Amino acid sequence: MKICDLTQAYAETSGGIRTYLTEKTRYIRERTGHEHILLIPGNSDSVRTTDRVRQYTIKSVPVPGCKPYRFMYRLDKIIKILENENPDIIEIGSPYVLPLAVFRYQQKHACIVIGFYHTDFPDAYVATFARRFKFNHMQSVARKSAERYARYIYNKCDSTVVSSNLMIRKLRSMDIERVHTIPLGVDPETFNPVKRDPSLRDAIGVRNEEILLLYAGRLDNEKRIGVLLDAFNLIASQFPGKLALVGDGPQKALVQAHAQINDKLVVLPYQKDRQLLARMLASSDIYVTAGPHETFGLSILEAQASGLPVVGVRSGAVPERVNEAIGIVCDVDDPRSIASGIMELALNGYKSRGKRARLIVEKEYSWDATFTRLFRLYTSLLDHED
Repeated sequence: MKICDLTQAYAETSGGIRTYLTEKTRYIRERTGHEHILLIPGNSDSVRTTDRVRQYTIKSVPVPGCKPYRFMYRLDKIIKILENENPDIIEIGSPYVLPLAVFRYQQKHACIVIGFYHTDFPDAYVATFARRFKFNHMQSVARKSAERYARYIYNKCDSTVVSSNLMIRKLRSMDIERVHTIPLGVDPETFNPVKRDPSLRDAIGVRNEEILLLYAGRLDNEKRIGVLLDAFNLIASQFPGKLALVGDGPQKALVQAHAQINDKLVVLPYQKDRQLLARMLASSDIYVTAGPHETFGLSILEAQASGLPVVGVRSGAVPERVNEAIGIVCDVDDPRSIASGIMELALNGYKSRGKRARLIVEKEYSWDATFTRLFRLYTSLLDHED
């Protein structure tokens, strides 16, 4: 079987979708005899082949205000690669123009097309864009237009995959058919409490008795970095520890500006090294996030695997990952609610909740389980086609 993945959400400092594709490539290499073709954006055209995996980088233009992401617009180039590779399965990881190339290819070539709904773009991007630029009267219209486009794209796919129960309900509400839920996974050996490293805490300037809050991910409005900063500023003077933000993105300058006037705020670079990221998580005490548009919450799962309780918000798939036994969920876009949640967890059993979170991850989540279910879906669709 030859599987082809296409996505725009792949860059040197990108997050969950890149992790998913990296783990998928590993699974194909180690557990199957299949081939994997990956089409991603970059600053020049190139191709790299290693052990049944071929990665095509397609020269693409930067997306304004969304560093480091690039827009893949060269549909003719994509179609030519598909024609040369002739994949059995094509999985679309981005909903914008890539599906148009895939559907054009599919008109002349027999293959299965799957859409993976990684990003809730009608709310996370389209409606948010309208709200950010004060087009409040256009939010509903913009969202409905995006939902119509989503319905068109995903109903043309042979199947659509989502990773949370929230998303299957949402797609069904948009009249999108043939939806399957396949939760994402985590590597519990890499993300593990045993990776805790006192020397790393020392380097950040956090004493053993202090509490280290950590956020790891994109620094942008979608993740509500400004809200998280406002929440921490409300409690910084009384909080017995520090907040570290690990990542890169359009709002990095904002984070650095806050750090210049708040010595309890630490800014750390994006970590491509998964082992070092695992050490950072295990060396922290509480994971914090204010993002309301998570379709699964992979960074949350990695934090929980590292033995951390989580403070999140009551939106997206976060409530599926976090409950009162393993963390706290707060009100969306409400710095006071988030600040209160952080203080409550810091003062009331954060260690025991982190241990329970680790036990749940060990029992319920793994990448092998994710890809076993995904490849079972692939096989069933190919068998049905025959």
